[in-house]
Amino acid sequence: PAIDYLFKQNQVSKVELVEVPKLVADWIEKKKENGDDLLVALDKNWQGMEDSVRDWFDGEKERYELFARAWLDGYEVEKEPLYYVQLITIFLGYLNERNDGRRSLSDSVQNDIFKTQFTEAEIKEMDERYWQFAVLVEEVEGEA
Repeated sequence: PAIDYLFKQNQVSKVELVEVPKLVADWIEKKKENGDDLLVALDKNWQGMEDSVRDWFDGEKERYELFARAWLDGYEVEKEPLYYVQLITIFLGYLNERNDGRRSLSDSVQNDIFKTQFTEAEIKEMDERYWQFAVLVEEVEGEA
C-alpha cells in the first residue's frame, strides 16, 4: 500500500513522544481504561481527579497541550529523581534497605542486596521524617 511506501521513504515523520510524570501517566491510563475521552480526562472539576494531577495542570498552562499530546500520540514516563537518605554526615551514614525490607546504615553503594537510592514516594512511605535527610543522587556523586 501507499502508506507503507511513505513510511519506508521517510515521507511521514515519526511523532516524538512527550515526557510526563508518572502521576499523569497513571491518570491517562485510568481514564482510558474507564472509556473516557480526552475532554473528560482534562476536566479539572471532575470529582475523581487526584489533587496531585490537578496541581500538575495548574503549574503551567502549556501542560494542557502536553497532556493532549500524551493522550493522542503516546508518551514516555519521566524518570523520577533518586535520593539517598543520609542520616549521619559520615561515609557510613546512608540508609540501606535489604531485599527482605530490613534497614540499616552503611555506605551509599547500591547492589543486588542493598538498595540505597529511593524516589521521594518511597522515602515518605518508609517514614515521612526521612525526607528531611534526602540528598539527590547526582549531588552526592558529583562530590566524589
